[in-house]
Amino acid sequence: MRRNPYFIVGVDYGATTAEATKAFGRAAKRLRNHDEGNALDYTIEDLTWALHQIDHMNAEPDSSVDHFRVPADPSAYRVQVTDGVLLLPVRPLDRSTDPIGASELEQIREQALDAGANWVLARQEQPLRFFDRDIDTTTPIDLGRR
Repeated sequence: MRRNPYFIVGVDYGATTAEATKAFGRAAKRLRNHDEGNALDYTIEDLTWALHQIDHMNAEPDSSVDHFRVPADPSAYRVQVTDGVLLLPVRPLDRSTDPIGASELEQIREQALDAGANWVLARQEQPLRFFDRDIDTTTPIDLGRR
């Protein structure tokens, strides 16, 4: 289980050893004065471990990679939309097909409507009356069922 020593002692990340020691004293006092019937989240061993970790990180910050510092400058996270390696210029692609005429587009539209209507009708438990689409309702639609 990973534990954060700053959280256990109750100080902000990057706190000095002196701040951590003060917080350790307050937390240890809370433990001593605490009613035995209610268990706290941490023991004195946890507090001692956390204080040691904070002291070690302040004495030798380059010796551990378990806790890393985040830059306090929020502008470091802003993406500039005008420059950057991954911001490639937009290039429109050449068309690889001929434009579709109005009659072809209408034919595709009709086929899509017919396919959609057949799909809906095939999944109905009861027969439906056709909506106004100039369809001959006397001839059944072939849904592929025999």
